[in-house]
Amino acid sequence: MINVLIIDSDIYLCESLKSTFEEERITVDYVHEGIAGIQHIMTNNYDLVIMELNLPDMDGLELVKYLWEKGNPVPVLVLSSEKEKGTIIKALDAGADDYITKPFHPGELLARMRALQRRKCSSLLKGERVSYADLTLNLSSIELSSQKRKECLTQKEFQLMKLFIYNPNQVLGKEMLISKIWPFDENVCYNTLEAHIASLRKKMKQIDSKTKIVTIRGIGYKMEA
Repeated sequence: MINVLIIDSDIYLCESLKSTFEEERITVDYVHEGIAGIQHIMTNNYDLVIMELNLPDMDGLELVKYLWEKGNPVPVLVLSSEKEKGTIIKALDAGADDYITKPFHPGELLARMRALQRRKCSSLLKGERVSYADLTLNLSSIELSSQKRKECLTQKEFQLMKLFIYNPNQVLGKEMLISKIWPFDENVCYNTLEAHIASLRKKMKQIDSKTKIVTIRGIGYKMEA
């Protein structure tokens, strides 16, 4: 079963795609704004994101770029009315995995979706990883492993862990971490960050890692072996 998120302000198109996809045993969620799309991606496990560039609350290119920079492992297929070659190139350069212009044939869309799924499965088999000390973070499956044990991370935990692994032995300020992980949520406070750090520490303990996330009082956190 494939789980798909559609981000498009066209309600009729969303309903039409939902009907088409469900006939192919594809489950669908859809939202009409970019911010809502980000929130869905960060709290759900999708196999594919299909999105329009013309969104009512933000620039679709910025959304594509944001997802890429955050290490979003879900393939992004842009389905847009924007036909200019320059725009298509910008979207692909920003991180989109494929681009289809409207109007489109449903059969072509489904074929492109299957191709992206095959590519994703191949990436999972390759198991792209980054490591620090006794920790290994799988960038495809979003799993943290150590001592032959592993734990699945949430999207936010994954983003935090990636920042720590890429910046070992460096103090990362609380404000910086919040701005990187929750850039569009003004309601996030230190308690939210602390809860996610606590969850990461618990999972690191469960996989018998000796690496620590150390609290630097009044400033932030540092990962050290």
